[in-house]
Amino acid sequence: MHTPELLELDHLFKIQNLDGYSRQFSQLISMMNYARITTFDAIKGLSISDLDFLVNENANSIGMLLLHIASVEFEFHKETIENRELTAVEIECWKPALELEDLGRSKIKGHSLDFYIDQLAQVRKKPWRIFKL
Repeated sequence: MHTPELLELDHLFKIQNLDGYSRQFSQLISMMNYARITTFDAIKGLSISDLDFLVNENANSIGMLLLHIASVEFEFHKETIENRELTAVEIECWKPALELEDLGRSKIKGHSLDFYIDQLAQVRKKPWRIFKL
């Protein structure tokens, strides 16, 4: 659940310069880390049934929303940093998480908390390496 780039909790509320990153990327990373740490804190200990729970037939589950966060980060990286559209394979992989609704409800379920945390960590790895000076 911890990636090397996550700030220690005593720095959680500080937007600060980070070694190896420009000032602007340090600020961006600080804010993204805050959002990630507070998300991880809110989902700590959730079971598969907690992650799959739907309050009604049109709702999104917590698991769906976590995978949606990962998919949006992935797509944003491809379009903004790599300056390209998603490939057909990438669209097929991420479509349920990007679109959610019925497709997401049918495809995004039965995963452990570790699965979602891993997905969030994986999409974050490459941009951090690119942001380094």
